[in-house]
Amino acid sequence: MGVTVNWIFAAVTAIVIAFLLIANRIFVRESYQELKKVTWPTRELALNSSMVTIGFIVGFSLMLALLDYIVNLFTKGLVR
Repeated sequence: MGVTVNWIFAAVTAIVIAFLLIANRIFVRESYQELKKVTWPTRELALNSSMVTIGFIVGFSLMLALLDYIVNLFTKGLVR
């Protein structure tokens, strides 16, 4: 009986692997076709967007650091 279960398990595993390989191949092909349709940004637009993002991150980090400093001063004042 144990041998039969092993063969069934092996068959189901093989079927699942075959299905995944076929589905993956179709997915990759369709993804490649969709990538051909993409309009990529120009180098200038990508650089400008990156600079805006970096500027926002730096500004937000400075704001959080200032807020942390103020909260730290406030809590030190409460402890004394």
